[in-house]
Amino acid sequence: MMEHKVGKYKINQEEIVALFQQEPLKKIEKNLNQIPGLFGLEIDDDKYLTFWNAWFNQEEYKFMLPQSKSDLIFVCIMHGGHFSGAIFDPSLGKAIVHKTFSNYVSRKKQGGRQLQHDIQTGHKAKSAGSEIRRNQEVKFQEKLTELLTETWKKYFDGEGQQKVYCSFVYCPGNINRDMIEQLLWNEMDLKSLPIRNIPFQVPKPNFMNLISCYDKLCTVHITSKDRISELTNDDSTLLSNLEISDEESSEDDLEKTKEQLLNDEYLKNYPSPLSPQSATFSSPVHSPRSPLSPILQALGFNIEPSQPLPKKNQIPPKMTNAMTIGQPLLSNKRKKNKKQEEWKPPANDSLINQSLAIWGVILAVAAATLTIYIWKFADHDEQ
Repeated sequence: MMEHKVGKYKINQEEIVALFQQEPLKKIEKNLNQIPGLFGLEIDDDKYLTFWNAWFNQEEYKFMLPQSKSDLIFVCIMHGGHFSGAIFDPSLGKAIVHKTFSNYVSRKKQGGRQLQHDIQTGHKAKSAGSEIRRNQEVKFQEKLTELLTETWKKYFDGEGQQKVYCSFVYCPGNINRDMIEQLLWNEMDLKSLPIRNIPFQVPKPNFMNLISCYDKLCTVHITSKDRISELTNDDSTLLSNLEISDEESSEDDLEKTKEQLLNDEYLKNYPSPLSPQSATFSSPVHSPRSPLSPILQALGFNIEPSQPLPKKNQIPPKMTNAMTIGQPLLSNKRKKNKKQEEWKPPANDSLINQSLAIWGVILAVAAATLTIYIWKFADHDEQ
């Protein structure tokens, strides 16, 4: 029997697909470590394959996995008048097309969607703000309808070589869910297309959160049963904080934070010349030299750039010493001696003297020019 290594995998890898397709399926544990939607498939006597329940059809007791390179996945996040959706290619691991838009449909002070408020109360408010939100609601639905039924229709109908075989949505509330079902099942006549709920919470709809959601959804773990208690449900792409052996992961990956891993994955699939990792940001930007720099340098002035001043929120040296020693500063004493302990950057006397000298020369030239002009003007009046 083949031994499966502990670690992180993608759900469309061949060895993972083979585990899901084995017959008969072994025991499936639900809500591992009390994490909603996290299932575990027993693959060995002492190991679990963890995955999200969105991939498992409990009624038919089978998995909905991408079988070939022609299978696409539709993922969308929609709530509060914000929409972010994309069609992903699992074989490439990135989005083919994506779209994000928003409309003002929720009441800012009272909270809640205007359409939901009208349905609950049974009457429509006559305020100007409510009318704006109703008009924005109509525009929001028009944008969504045009996007799915026209712009992305070819991906759902399979006009090309690829076709969407499954959809994953995060649409809190009945209104959002009904809108998606109405468009896909009724208007587009895709009743055979499964619409699965994303089992974990997703932040505000935008493309970065959509990428994170898809990556988290497609990530599975093989872990030992005695370490199930270490599984955590966080908002990053890493499902668990399980440590992987040195043979299975490099030291660089262990040193990176979760946010850095997400940014690296995003920049890998969607490179940009303006990204922070671009070569254009490798060196600090210096201001151009003044045309008077050679003249001032010949006169003996120092034109080299001074050292940057510390930030305003930087901790003063005295407070840093107190904090490192372990002696906390009392609040009343800190308030009393606030002015005394306030750290000030050391003054650059040479730079001040040079500035005063330059301004003195400028004022002297201006005074001489003004004197000559007045003297000539007085001679002209006498004549």
